[in-house]
Amino acid sequence: MMSYEKLRPYIFAFLAFCVLSSKHIIIYNEEILVAITFFAFVYFVYRYFGQTIQESLDERSQGIRQELESFFVLKKTALEEVVQEHKRVAALTQALQNLAKFTAAQVQKTCVTGNTTLKSVVAQDMLRKLTTLAQSSGSLQTNTCRGIMGADSPSVYYGYLYRPFRPYGQIR
Repeated sequence: MMSYEKLRPYIFAFLAFCVLSSKHIIIYNEEILVAITFFAFVYFVYRYFGQTIQESLDERSQGIRQELESFFVLKKTALEEVVQEHKRVAALTQALQNLAKFTAAQVQKTCVTGNTTLKSVVAQDMLRKLTTLAQSSGSLQTNTCRGIMGADSPSVYYGYLYRPFRPYGQIR
């Protein structure tokens, strides 16, 4: 059980309380009684359950520490993945810029080729139509000259009236 040495502080506190209350130094009202019982409760809990509470709080702090460490590991892993994804996006951006340059060059090249081809086709078509027009115009002029001069000498005026059409750029 308890020895005299362990009971000594309790006996002293009890006797002091009795003396102070008999001399009316401590007046019994609600506030004083609540304060005394609160301090007595805290003291006895600390005295008899202090080690148990400390072990419980230590276990809890160890669990929190482990959760915090696992959180930091997960956060580090997530940040590394984000960095890798950012590098992929940066590479994709560069590839898209290269593709845009290539596409612009191809479109420009195709436009130049298309314009050249269009000019060539239009020039050939115009040449063919003008040649046909010149041939039909030449036969019309010949018939007109024969009708004016009579049928006896159309060759004199034929060279003067008939000059075949030559498109721009063609030399005789």
